[in-house]
Amino acid sequence: MNRFRGLLKLVWVLGVLAQIGGEARAGSLTVTLTWGTASNDTLSITPDSLYFAQSGSTNDDLTLNTSYLNAYLLANGSALQFSSGSSFTSNYSTATQTSGAELIQSASVYIASGVTGSTDMTIDVTLTDWTAPSGSTGLLSSSVSAFFEDTGASDSLTFSSFYSPPDPGTIPIILTPSVSSGSTSVSVTPTITPFTLTNSIQLSLTNTGIPSESLGYNASTTVSVTPLSGAVPEPSTLLLLVQGAAALLGLAWRGRRKLRTAAA
Repeated sequence: MNRFRGLLKLVWVLGVLAQIGGEARAGSLTVTLTWGTASNDTLSITPDSLYFAQSGSTNDDLTLNTSYLNAYLLANGSALQFSSGSSFTSNYSTATQTSGAELIQSASVYIASGVTGSTDMTIDVTLTDWTAPSGSTGLLSSSVSAFFEDTGASDSLTFSSFYSPPDPGTIPIILTPSVSSGSTSVSVTPTITPFTLTNSIQLSLTNTGIPSESLGYNASTTVSVTPLSGAVPEPSTLLLLVQGAAALLGLAWRGRRKLRTAAA
């Protein structure tokens, strides 16, 4: 009996450790806007940013509070404004070996009417501490589409994706009013957890003076893998295995106890 009780205690400890491992994720989503070289020409936004992120934003969905953000941009030398609904999303909380990891920018910008200021901007989105997927062979992919409306002929959008470690990057995709989409990929061998995903949009616009001038885009960065042979289970899977083992041990202990009672 003491042996069974000892095994049950061991299983309980392993279950607690597995649960802790499943919850100890401290990833951080950061959106960094840069439109010049002065110190006030850079702004970093996180899900808990008081004024620039919508209430309730998370690592899975950060939606811009465009009322505050656009006013800040105008006051600090940027003529670019974000349309309502511009967001940065991921599958951070649900990423698995099979689903892979995905980081997406989905936004629309326009040039404020009657103002002067920078019409170029870099939008970097970084999300740290991904714990899945991992594998012997991985693929980092970039995909982007854009809609240029009443923009200048030389206007452009450049998109790149980065993985760390070991920090390879995809070949930049350059879109213009005559090229509306593109995709590319690069091998990541192996994928190692935890890792960081970053994607970067570089906008270069000219002020045409047309009120309807705008640029909308959707850009995604993904990591997919060929699973490692004998890969270590994810914490949630390990927890299920431990709980199953505990149940089987409990049944075995009760069965043995009944046999002893019957024999007595």
